[in-house]
Amino acid sequence: MIPTARDLQEVGVSIKKRWSDNILDIQYAKGVFKIPQFDIQDDSEIVLRNLIAFEICHCEDSYIIDYVIFMDSLMGTAQDVDILVQNEILKNSLLDCASVLTLFHNLTTQVLWVSQNYYYHGLCRKVNEHCRVPWNKWKAIMKRDYFSTPWSIVSTVAAVILLVLTLIQTVCSHMLL
Repeated sequence: MIPTARDLQEVGVSIKKRWSDNILDIQYAKGVFKIPQFDIQDDSEIVLRNLIAFEICHCEDSYIIDYVIFMDSLMGTAQDVDILVQNEILKNSLLDCASVLTLFHNLTTQVLWVSQNYYYHGLCRKVNEHCRVPWNKWKAIMKRDYFSTPWSIVSTVAAVILLVLTLIQTVCSHMLL
């Protein structure tokens, strides 16, 4: 499986809306997740349950089950759902983010899932490889803490320039002695 939306953001993975008519068409490349928008309405749980039941009874592949499990793995808390709503991955017509979280958790708890044929296996492998690299997390922290606004970028660059000039002055003054 993959980390939650918040955990992905902490290691520098961007989550963006993908323009596609197929909700299963999720892509990942170079630290960017592109996920088609899913409109969650009052009847979404019923529709998804019926699709899952149909898939279990009549299909060899489990695309809908895999999609629901994938989306559920992105959502560990209501904060993760909020991230997906802000990035327009989920269009929430329910009361709150906790309702969406409950919907996906309820759908996945009653499904027998076989990980061998998981539709998003390759995608999850790439994401987990990205998350294991410490540099990606450090880069995301630097970007979040030091380069989040134009003024913080300017002040950081100015500090680096000042540090370099001080170093040059120190080296030159020691060479003259």
